[in-house]
Amino acid sequence: MATESTSPLDLYRANLGLELCMLSVWREGRQQACELEMLREYLAATTNLWQQGLVSAVKQQNACIDGMRDAFARWQAAWRGEWQTGAGMTSTTMPLQEWMQRFEQTVRDAPDGRAEFGPDMNSAAPPTAARSRAAQGDRHVG
Repeated sequence: MATESTSPLDLYRANLGLELCMLSVWREGRQQACELEMLREYLAATTNLWQQGLVSAVKQQNACIDGMRDAFARWQAAWRGEWQTGAGMTSTTMPLQEWMQRFEQTVRDAPDGRAEFGPDMNSAAPPTAARSRAAQGDRHVG
């Protein structure tokens, strides 16, 4: 039986080839791991920026709403204050004040915030109570 002998040089070449192949695979794996780590860091940074942006947007919306609410409250208080004290009321504006008082009373007395027209707001006919007041000769401001 004859065994084939290999020279140490062939054995060294085979070992070096195997080591180079293993190093190449290790290097590719390491490179992919680094790329995945960079991708993970990029996604974390992007997510953080999106979260900060959303928090900022919500804060800005709340600040805008609060500012509008405060401005409307000041405007409403100014109008109520002047209207109740009668600032600027002259004999020519008195019919408007009477009409406004009637209008406010109608709105207060109306069920569900609807006037006497009822649920069918598309009706062009005035309510019967308004027709009867007009027939009695109520004064209309116009």
